Amino acid sequence: MKVAYTQKTAQEIVHLVLTGKLNTDPIGQRPPTSQTYSKSRDIIWSLLMGVGIGMITVRDISEDKEMQKIYPGVHYLVIDGGHRIRALIKFYQNKFPVNKKKFKELNIDLSNFQVA
Repeated sequence: MKVAYTQKTAQEIVHLVLTGKLNTDPIGQRPPTSQTYSKSRDIIWSLLMGVGIGMITVRDISEDKEMQKIYPGVHYLVIDGGHRIRALIKFYQNKFPVNKKKFKELNIDLSNFQVA
């Protein structure tokens, strides 16, 4: 098994999810545990304040023929970090505010935020 560490920006993560290249809810991944956005708000606050959101672990299945049968067109499956990525997506989609402001009200570029 080959292991590689790369850093992506929050914007790159958003793009991968929205284009269907990154699946945050593969079989076996724990589903969302809350109906509210309180934990998601804390996650995004940590990202915006420079604390970060920790390492996200994914499995590259882009060359795995058997996995492509199950997840056609998907390049990565989330192993750890599904909730953090879902929080990022929901924030980007303007679903909840952080510090009383939604994403579209803030003048931020997610390309400036690294996600390990």
